[in-house]
Amino acid sequence: SKRPIPNGPLGRKSNMGETDRADSLVKQQRKLQTLEDALLACCDEFKSDKFWRDMALPLEKAMEKLREAADADEPAAAEARKMALELLAYAGQQLEDASNGGLFKSECRLVRMVRDVVEVDPTISLDTPLSSMALAAKKSQSDEVAERRATEDKSQGKLNVVKKLLKPYTFLHTPDHVEMTASFPVPAETLAKHVKVQIKTSSLQVIVSGHDLQPSVADGELFEKVEPEACDWHLEGSGEGRMLVIDLEKRSGGLDWPDLFKKGVTVGGRQVGMYDGQLV
Repeated sequence: SKRPIPNGPLGRKSNMGETDRADSLVKQQRKLQTLEDALLACCDEFKSDKFWRDMALPLEKAMEKLREAADADEPAAAEARKMALELLAYAGQQLEDASNGGLFKSECRLVRMVRDVVEVDPTISLDTPLSSMALAAKKSQSDEVAERRATEDKSQGKLNVVKKLLKPYTFLHTPDHVEMTASFPVPAETLAKHVKVQIKTSSLQVIVSGHDLQPSVADGELFEKVEPEACDWHLEGSGEGRMLVIDLEKRSGGLDWPDLFKKGVTVGGRQVGMYDGQLV
């Protein structure tokens, strides 16, 4: 079923008009020779606007995994390709939402093609010419691929894991206000006794018993300093909408926070760079 465009980058207006973005990749197609060229062009387009730059994260990580697959022996290569496919699927889901709104149509078609071809042809690499990709894409329209698309809902759990690893929270703030809010989805049965939030001047640690991400949901250095005594948290919502909401206060008002954390936050025991569009 069609998913609504989520809050965040896909729910905001960009500084560029829809006609400027709808087929932005077409303008560069003469310069694009390989799969890596095309994916990098997509990432550059997303990162050119702060409202859309997070959409580059899964593609950058997918390229990293494809490089690992090219350099590794089996079974490590197969595992790297598997993770690349999950990241491409997540990126494709985001782009489908944007494409339905008239944005990033060329990027959406490209990512869908890459996902399908990589799934059926393990020899595809970042150095593969785009002309070969197009031929391989036609061959990939098999019954196996059609069946996979018909059962995509079954892989939603995997996509959710990837999404949580990329960023397990939403962050809201306005540069000219000191108040900020970070909301973390938590299990439906979560009570206050299951939550531990440690807020310091320059760091934040969030631990939730029963959460998929352990030993901590997030643990890292804040982008800038806060006033711990003015910060608080509470639980709200129910079922799939259960949320841990953390209210924070900047020590210095007027600062624009690109994200809640600086690079190097720990999410579920893994280090993930949130700041400046980087994954580590």
